[in-house]
Amino acid sequence: NSVCPKSAFAVRTYFHSQKVLNMKTRIIYFIAAQLKQEKPNGSKKAVAIDIKKKAPDYEEYFPRYSVLKTGDEDSFNFVVKKFEKNIVVEISKNLEGMSADKLIEAKEEIISVKDRFLKGFDVHSFMEDCTVYCFSGHDNPDELAKKRKYFIFKLLKSQKEPVPDKIADFDKYALQYSKDDMIFVDWDNAVIFDKDGDFEDDISILELANIRLLNLRIIERSLNDVANPQTLKKANFFSMRRLMREIYSKRMEMVSSYEAIENSLPLFGDWYTAKLYNRMCEVLHVKDWSDRINEKLDNLEDVYELLNNRTTNGYMIILEASIVALIILEIVINFVIK
Repeated sequence: NSVCPKSAFAVRTYFHSQKVLNMKTRIIYFIAAQLKQEKPNGSKKAVAIDIKKKAPDYEEYFPRYSVLKTGDEDSFNFVVKKFEKNIVVEISKNLEGMSADKLIEAKEEIISVKDRFLKGFDVHSFMEDCTVYCFSGHDNPDELAKKRKYFIFKLLKSQKEPVPDKIADFDKYALQYSKDDMIFVDWDNAVIFDKDGDFEDDISILELANIRLLNLRIIERSLNDVANPQTLKKANFFSMRRLMREIYSKRMEMVSSYEAIENSLPLFGDWYTAKLYNRMCEVLHVKDWSDRINEKLDNLEDVYELLNNRTTNGYMIILEASIVALIILEIVINFVIK
């Protein structure tokens, strides 16, 4: 019996994705969140991120962090790191010899219990998360990636269903530091192959990119609250000055916060660290969020100018009315006297 080529391909794709990778596997799920009020470090000393896969030395640019909590719970390891007003919760689990679907199920298991690791931290509702599938103990990541690209693609997309017949531009997901390692990144998943199991550098960079996106989203939401159309509609002459002060103060605060975020990690050039950070920011559409914020800051300035003009016009009307009233009063007084 003849077999439809498309069906045969689907079966072959499914078979490849279900094959087990017989190597050491560690799944790391992290959540980036912002504290509503900055939590003191207490006795915890802040340390700098020590990036080994770097050239030149970027250490002076990397933010410092302190470890607030660490430990084991059930079959999970966890660590809570604090970057100024942001926290990153890493939850990890060691695995071995699992198919793509089983790894996705392991991810779902971690997500189902994530709230217990956030307990005790008063954070904003906005959060960013990412799952990193880490594989070690192989010799040739290039060859492995070619043989197991459907396996990798399923992990990147968290897709249990058969993947598309053709994966367009598969190489766009990949980045390599040396012949012994390779990383694939997407919006909320990443896959790392490293012969020696040195995953920490890459994960730190992914966390910093997610922190940047998180902070931009919170600023964008705050700008929405400031320029609330309902508030502007209800504004009258007597409340405009107060509203103008609030808008001016909030805009300056948001500009300061935005510039701090954009300048927090100035990584440029062709070095691996910069490439990975900028690639992740591109995947997360960080530039689009920055553009939205700049547009809203400009709009807020326009609103301020509009309110200022309305207030000035109001004062002019009051002044003109006062002059007319004085003239009428003078005429009346003169008439009474005569």
